[in-house]
Amino acid sequence: MILEQEVRDVQVCGNFEKRAFKIQAGAKAFEILSSNIYTHKVRAVIREVSCNAYDAHVSVGNTNPFDVHLPTYLESWFSVRDYGPGLSQEELETVYTTYFFSTKSNSNDYTGCLGLGSKSFFSICDSATVISYYNGVEYTYSCFKDENSEPQVALLTKIDTTEPNGLMVKVTVSTSQRFEFDKEAVNVFKYFKDLPNINIPDIVERINNSKKFLIETEQFSLTGKHGDLYAVMGNVAYEVPYEFNRNNLEGFIRFEIGELNFNPGREMLSLDTRTKENLQKKTGTINASIEELLWAQIDSEPTEFKKTLQYEKFCVGVFSKIINNSKKNFKQWALKTQKTRIRCYRKYRDKVSEELYSSLPIESSEYYLFKHGFTTRAREYCREKDIKVVMLTQEQIDDMKIDPEFIKDLASLPKIERAKGAPKDKDLDKVRLLDGSVLRHVEEIPDGTKLYVTVSRDILSGPFQNTYVLSKIIDSLSKYITVPEIYVVKNAYTNTVSFSKAGWISLRDYLNEEIKKINKVSILTYTGEFEYLLNEVYENNKKDFPVGSDLHEFNKKFKQYNKEQDRYLNLINFYKDAQPDNSLDLLEKKIITEYPMISLLSKYQDRSELKLIATYLTGPKALV
Repeated sequence: MILEQEVRDVQVCGNFEKRAFKIQAGAKAFEILSSNIYTHKVRAVIREVSCNAYDAHVSVGNTNPFDVHLPTYLESWFSVRDYGPGLSQEELETVYTTYFFSTKSNSNDYTGCLGLGSKSFFSICDSATVISYYNGVEYTYSCFKDENSEPQVALLTKIDTTEPNGLMVKVTVSTSQRFEFDKEAVNVFKYFKDLPNINIPDIVERINNSKKFLIETEQFSLTGKHGDLYAVMGNVAYEVPYEFNRNNLEGFIRFEIGELNFNPGREMLSLDTRTKENLQKKTGTINASIEELLWAQIDSEPTEFKKTLQYEKFCVGVFSKIINNSKKNFKQWALKTQKTRIRCYRKYRDKVSEELYSSLPIESSEYYLFKHGFTTRAREYCREKDIKVVMLTQEQIDDMKIDPEFIKDLASLPKIERAKGAPKDKDLDKVRLLDGSVLRHVEEIPDGTKLYVTVSRDILSGPFQNTYVLSKIIDSLSKYITVPEIYVVKNAYTNTVSFSKAGWISLRDYLNEEIKKINKVSILTYTGEFEYLLNEVYENNKKDFPVGSDLHEFNKKFKQYNKEQDRYLNLINFYKDAQPDNSLDLLEKKIITEYPMISLLSKYQDRSELKLIATYLTGPKALV
C-alpha cells in the first residue's frame, strides 16, 4: 500500500548547524513497535499475519485460500500458512526482521506497508517459529526475545523439501487463550472478501452467520440495525467515527487500498484531511441512496406477498425512520389488519399457548391451512421446534395474497406417538431428560456414565434450584466446558440398587472437576452503581467523548461485562480462583471524580427520568 505523505516546501534562512532526529533501537523501542501499538493483541496477531498471507497470494496471482490453524485443546497453537513466493534466507534474515522495511509500500495492490505487522506475534509471546518454503528448500527459524527483551532470529534447520513455496508463522498459545482466538478470528475474518481455510468448522459458521445484511452492494453492506459502521480497506476494518455516522448505521463500507490513512497498529483511522474527505464522500453517498435501494429491493420481489415480507423486514431499526419519512408510498406493502383474528401457537419457556393476532406474525413463523383435529400435533410441533405455528383460513390467505409455497399442510406434521402394550420400566417414571429448561420423558435409561441432579418436591438439589436456573448455568458454562446430557432424578430413586449400578455421576462433582481444569487468569468484575447513567450520557454525546476517552472506554468495556452470566456462575463458585479485573470500577470512580454531576443525578431512581436527563446533558461541561 502506498502511504500518502505530504511534501513540505521548507526553506531555512541562515547558515545554522543542523542535526537530524534519531531513533535509538533497544528493548523499549521494540516493545512499543511490536506490542504497545496494539490494544487488542490477539486480534492484531490474527489480522496482521493473515493480511501478510493474503498479500503473498496477491504477489504471485494465487487465488486459492491460505491456511489458518486456530488453537484447540489438543493442538494449542496458532499458525498461518500461505502459498506465496516464500522468502529466501537473505530476505528472511534482513527484510522480514527489519522494522519499518516493507516491500509493499510502492503498490496499492497490497494491504501491508509499514513493516511492523510481521512482528506482531511478539505482542502475545516471547518466541515464534517462522518456516519459509523457498524453491525446494525449507528454512525453519526461531524468532525470540533475548535476555535483554530484544528480538533475535536464529536459523534452526535448512533441508530440502517438495512443499510448494510459501511462508508459515506458528505461535504456541496457552489453553486459556483458545476462546479469545475463536472470538477474534470471527472479528477479523468476517471482513475478508474470501475466507481462508480454517481448521474449526464452527468458527467458519459463526463468521458466515455474522454476514447477515438487509442491504448489500459492491460498496457497502448494512444490517438495518442501529450500531457501529466500519470502513473496510484491504480486508481490515476500522470503526467510522460518530461524526460520519450520525444515523447510527450498522455495517461496513469498502474502500480502495490507499484511500484512508490509519494509526501504526491499524486499529483506528488517522483523521487527516484526505481521510475525512473520503469518509464524508462515501457516507454521504450511502445516506442519499438508502431510500432508493430499499424501494428497489422491495419492488424487485416477484409477488405481492414477498414484497410485503421484504417491507416488514425493513420496518425495524434504522430503516424504519427512512421509510416513515419517505415521500414514496412504502405503506402500500404493509400487512393488512384482518377482520377475523389469526390463530397462532407460540412457545414461551416450557409452555405452548394459543394466541390471536390482528395481523400476520412474520418472525420465526410457519403458516398452515386450518383443519380441525390437528391441535395436538400443532402444539407439540411448536414445542419441539420453538417456532410460531400460524393457522390461517382460506379467506385470510386470499385476502393477504399469500403465495401457495408458504402454506403447509397440518397433516404433514409428525404424529404423536402414544405408548402401547407392556407397562414402562418403573425407574423411567423417576427420570427426566433436561432439554433447555424443559424436562422430557425418556424411553430408556442409556448405558454408561451419565450426569444427574436430584429433585425433591420440584426443587433441584444444591445451587441449581430449578430447571430454568440450571439451564442458565449450563448456558453460561458452555463457552468454557462441554456438558453432556443431564438427567433429573427423584431423590428416592438414588437410594435404590438399580441406581447405584447404572453409572450415574453427580452433576456437581462433574462440574467441580471440569472447572478445576480451566485456567481462569482474570475475570471482569463490577460493583459500581452508575453504569446506566454513564452509558446513557455516552450514547447521547458520542462526539464529545472520542475513542480513548474514559467514558468511551467504560462503555466499550461494560459491553464485555455479563452481569447475568456472573450471577449464575457465582452459584457454582466458578470464579473462586480467578484474579478479579476491577478496571470497570476504577474507570467509574475516575469519571465520577471528573464529572460530579453524575453522582448527584444518581438520586433519580426511575430509568425513564435518567434517560431524559442524559438526553439533555450535552457535552462534558454539563457534567462538571
